[in-house]
Amino acid sequence: MINHKTITDTVSKSQHCTRNWDISQTIPEKDIDVIMHALTQCPSKQNHAFYNIHLITNRQLINDIHTHTDVFVLPNGIRTTNSQTLANLLIVFEEATPSERVVWRNNTFSDDAEFEMTRDKYLAIGVAAGYANFISHLLGYDTGYCAGFRGDKVKQALNLKNNVQLMLGVGFRDLQKEDMRMHHEHSDQIFPAKPKERIKVTKIT
Repeated sequence: MINHKTITDTVSKSQHCTRNWDISQTIPEKDIDVIMHALTQCPSKQNHAFYNIHLITNRQLINDIHTHTDVFVLPNGIRTTNSQTLANLLIVFEEATPSERVVWRNNTFSDDAEFEMTRDKYLAIGVAAGYANFISHLLGYDTGYCAGFRGDKVKQALNLKNNVQLMLGVGFRDLQKEDMRMHHEHSDQIFPAKPKERIKVTKIT
């Protein structure tokens, strides 16, 4: 039987980024497999592949990528890194080179193929990232999105062909820190939390 409260509580919990991690723990491969399934089998326009997924647990590589996120400015003016990337598992969304199937469809049926390709890519990545976030929280993990990074540097660190669009950290929060907003490496740096803005909903019956 579906537990509606579990679902709604999980959705609410997944709104905010975790900024610190207990890296002494390891995510079991069976859980990573479930997250990978969500990432690769979620809906996309015509089931096209608009992105590639990189699942990273290599600590040295994660640390390297993290150094290229030094673009966040705290309310007190301090520039810092986005420490949600230091999670136990780092998911990197790389845009995919369009397949012949995608190119043919857009060139055949679209009045503005470039616009539709870009729109569908961002929609697909958003859906996949949302699935991964929700599934990770259902499995008991914390998460943190990161869209603030030096794209060329992350691309180079991973030796990728295409641009990186988004990263998502998944893992165990560091319970020794009293606040999930505390920077993983600098406890005196606390990221701001903002309340969810009201989404207007209209029911038509």
